[in-house]
Amino acid sequence: MTVRPREPRWSVLSSATVLVLGLAASAATGTAEGQSPASGIQVTRSVTATATFAPRTSLRVSTQVLRFHVADEAIAAEAVVEFAAGARTSKDGEVVLVVRAPAEMSGMMLTVSGGTTDTVSGTVANGDGTVVARWVGGGSKNGHLQFLLRAAPGMYAIPVTFQLSAL
Repeated sequence: MTVRPREPRWSVLSSATVLVLGLAASAATGTAEGQSPASGIQVTRSVTATATFAPRTSLRVSTQVLRFHVADEAIAAEAVVEFAAGARTSKDGEVVLVVRAPAEMSGMMLTVSGGTTDTVSGTVANGDGTVVARWVGGGSKNGHLQFLLRAAPGMYAIPVTFQLSAL
């Protein structure tokens, strides 16, 4: 029977973590100065490490196709999109949710409003990005966006793209 030694679970440590641990160990033992731990001389060193983390975002939306049934061009048809957004950024970092609709929307007017905190109302421009939510600091936000379409009577399926960014 062959017994294999267990492999250490150090695979989650990055090379920067290993470097900092190595520096701290060598400073504590005095080997950085050529001191032998057996010499009885106590050596104390400070190690300062600085890490910078880039902002990170996650976004889930209930649909990326807005479906409308316009019965009367005088009455706007409605579609609702639920969203769950999360951002890891600095406490004063800005988080922005943008929606883009296709450029070929002539003869139609698409507006958006939100029923939750930090959402922004406006008109979704043809092909351009429209800010639909904005807040400062990391964390998660859940909410919904109400889209209204004014157009000639008919059935419409409008693909939209959502983008969440953190600065």
